[in-house]
Amino acid sequence: MKAQHWLTKTWRKSNLKYQENWLLQLLILSLLLVSIFLYANHQVNLRQEQAVLDEYFDQITTLFVEGNQSAIAISKTNLGRARTVATLHQLRGQRKGQLLQFLAEANLIVRNQPLIDLEGTDFKGSELIEANLSDINLDRVNLAGANLQDSALAKSSLVEANLRQATLFEANLASANLNQATLTRANLSSAVLEAANLSEANLRGATLRGTNFRQAKMTDANLEGARMESAVLDDAQADGVELNNAILIRADLNRVSLKDATLRYANLKGATLNQAIFIDADIRAAILEDAILAEADLSNANLTRSVLINASLNNANFNQTNLSYANLRDANVESDTFDQAIFCNTIMPDGEIENRDCP
Repeated sequence: MKAQHWLTKTWRKSNLKYQENWLLQLLILSLLLVSIFLYANHQVNLRQEQAVLDEYFDQITTLFVEGNQSAIAISKTNLGRARTVATLHQLRGQRKGQLLQFLAEANLIVRNQPLIDLEGTDFKGSELIEANLSDINLDRVNLAGANLQDSALAKSSLVEANLRQATLFEANLASANLNQATLTRANLSSAVLEAANLSEANLRGATLRGTNFRQAKMTDANLEGARMESAVLDDAQADGVELNNAILIRADLNRVSLKDATLRYANLKGATLNQAIFIDADIRAAILEDAILAEADLSNANLTRSVLINASLNNANFNQTNLSYANLRDANVESDTFDQAIFCNTIMPDGEIENRDCP
């Protein structure tokens, strides 16, 4: 009886193990077949997209490049645009990027006189790494999520373009026109935007570490919550800009104009702001610890509850500046710097509390 019980138990275990192995093998086989099917389908889609793109290249070349004047006349009725839009609907990231690169290299979307109007076209998710897209017209084009890393877009026009969550790491946008463009949560770290126009652009939550904004026009732009560590904004025009909660640690803002700007809760620790203009700016609860503000103009600015510990404030203008509840401990200042400032519960450079203007 014991032997019979042992044999039965052993057989059941073996049978169960066999069933488990068989089910595992079936699962692996199913996954393998699905993978093969998906890969084959992907290859088919790629070939189809390439065929569509090749046909588009032939059509546009015939229409514009081969000198058919009647065809060029027809293009004025948006034939070229219609073919472009129809083709884009059939393409994805990499092929979309190739189409845009083709139009740029064929001089069909030149900044001032584009032969094909791309306004409203969908280049979302395009792959354009290291692409040469300088001096072209991309006004109101949808480039959301596009990868433009290391690409050249100098002097290009991107007015009201959608670049939401786009990758522009180390891209060159010098002198580009990004007026009212959307760049929310875009990555422009180490990008060059020198002398670019970013007026009324939306860069909320964008990553701008080490980005070059020298002499950029940023009037009324929204950079709330932007990561701007070590960014360079020397000589930029940024009046009315929103920098609430922005991180500008060790950033260079020499001679920047920030009139009427809002920098509530902004972190400017260790930033260099020599001769910066903060007239009528709202800088409440901002961190300016170790910052250098030599000859900065903070007249009529509101620095209530701001932190200026160990800041350098030589020759700065604090005329009617509200420094209520501010912390100025160990700040480097001249004796008459704060003659016209407003104090209430203010921690002075020597650690004393000043209440001379409390109501």
